[in-house]
Amino acid sequence: MAAKVRVEGKVYDVCRGEATDGCINPREAGLNFGNRPLDHYPEDKGQEMPAS
Repeated sequence: MAAKVRVEGKVYDVCRGEATDGCINPREAGLNFGNRPLDHYPEDKGQEMPAS
């Protein structure tokens, strides 16, 4: 797995394991591993939405 990637001429460390600051998400870097972004925002089950 890649440890660094070049995006638009700049080199970034790839986030992995406990490293989550100062790095790029592997999926955002075009790599085929790492977390996937949600396609929707999960509803908060603790609160009801106000009626429209």
